[in-house]
Amino acid sequence: MQHVKCLVGAALVVMTTGFASAQELTGTLKNIKDTGTITLAHRESSIPFSYLDDKQQPIGFAMDICMNIVEAIKKELKLSKLDVKLTPVTSSTRIPLLANGTVDLE
Repeated sequence: MQHVKCLVGAALVVMTTGFASAQELTGTLKNIKDTGTITLAHRESSIPFSYLDDKQQPIGFAMDICMNIVEAIKKELKLSKLDVKLTPVTSSTRIPLLANGTVDLE
């Protein structure tokens, strides 16, 4: 349940930041637009939220939500292409990596 609360909170922050009026972009959204890249954090064994499949690719509910948010950001920022980088995290590294900007969304 804790993971779901974190994901919903992150989604709301991204969505409300993106839908603010026609202000100049700052922070994470500015960085995403400037670089054309978004970095997603993922857990490797947090079933069913985020885990690795047989091909060692992250899947799960959290990844599905993140990819929907990526598409919304891409549309909001009017980007024809948005590269997605994946960074594995643990329960102890996920929040510090979000806080210091290493990852954009978890």
